[in-house]
Amino acid sequence: MKFIILLMLPCLAHAYYQIESWEEYLRDQVIPRQEHFGEVKYLKPWRINRDFVIDPAMRNIDEQNTHLRCQSDNLWPSHPYQSTKEYHAALVAEYDYTKLPATSPACTIPNPTRRFCQRAASAKLVVTSDLYVDDCGNHYRAYWLTAYMSNHESMGTLFSKGRTAYERAGSAFRGDYVTGGTYGLKLNDFILLSPLKAKDQKNLKQALKDIERHFKKNGKIFLPR
Repeated sequence: MKFIILLMLPCLAHAYYQIESWEEYLRDQVIPRQEHFGEVKYLKPWRINRDFVIDPAMRNIDEQNTHLRCQSDNLWPSHPYQSTKEYHAALVAEYDYTKLPATSPACTIPNPTRRFCQRAASAKLVVTSDLYVDDCGNHYRAYWLTAYMSNHESMGTLFSKGRTAYERAGSAFRGDYVTGGTYGLKLNDFILLSPLKAKDQKNLKQALKDIERHFKKNGKIFLPR
C-alpha cells in the first residue's frame, strides 16, 4: 500500500511523493540529491544496514500521514525517555578507499605514501521516529532522517530529537549516562507525522506512569528533578 510522504522544505511549502517504503524514500528522494556527504563519486552502492535491529513489519508504513492539528508549529517530546523510539530504515555505503584521496575527511587511515586512503569511514542514512505532542495537546509519531559519517558517530547521533542524556556524576562505571531534559522542536524538523497506534498509546502511558518522581515540567519541557 502506498503512502504520501511530507517533506518540509526551507520555505515550509509541502511537496508530496507517492512511495511504498522508507528504503524507497531514501533511494529515490535522499540519495540522488547528494547533499549529505562529500566525494560521493567514491561511494560504493548503498545497501541495507544490518547493524540495526529493525522490525520488518515496521519498515513499510501503511497509514496516511497526518497534518499538525494546531495553529502553532511547535512540537515537544511526549516524555524524556528513548523507550518509544523506533528505527524504520537504515542504509550504509562504504567509501572505496583505493580511490579516496588521503586528504579526504572520510579517510580514517591514510596510506604512508599519502596518495590514497588505507581505511575509510562509511556513510549512513537512518529513518527514526518517536512520540511528540503539539501546543494543543495532540500526540503524533514523528519521523526524521539522520545522515552521518561513521567516523563522526557519537552517543547522541541517533538520539530522539528533543531528548538528551548526560554522564552520571561520580559513577564508577565508564559510559554511565542518565536521561536528561528535553527541548522543543518545529514541524520542519521532521519529514512526516502519523497518528498514534494502540501500541504507541500503551507505550506512552507506560513512559508517563512514574515520571513525576524523576522529572518536573517547565511549560512543555521536562527537567530532571
